[in-house]
Amino acid sequence: MGKIQIIGNCTNKSKLHSWQNYKQIKFCCTIQIRAVIFFTENSSVPFQVEQLQENCQRLNQQNSELEQLFKDALTENRKLQDSIDTLKLNSDKQHQELQVKKTIFLFGSYNHAA
Repeated sequence: MGKIQIIGNCTNKSKLHSWQNYKQIKFCCTIQIRAVIFFTENSSVPFQVEQLQENCQRLNQQNSELEQLFKDALTENRKLQDSIDTLKLNSDKQHQELQVKKTIFLFGSYNHAA
């Protein structure tokens, strides 16, 4: 058998930027763990178990960072939605007030003309 190559995404040191990257890295880590188990059981092939363990630890850390990023984004989205809701309520209130003023103005103008 030959050497096993670690998939490129698994050794990428840049931060995760999308859910797809997260899923790819999680899948890659799973594959690496399975490879470790396979090659430990079949010790005829030399394998760098320590390197894979380090990669998995790093990937777990990146996964945690990504989870926090998503939580922060959800919190920010809630805040923004609350702001939008408040602005819409204020706009609706102003619109109603303008309608009342318009009605009063038109009604007052009609009474003066008669």
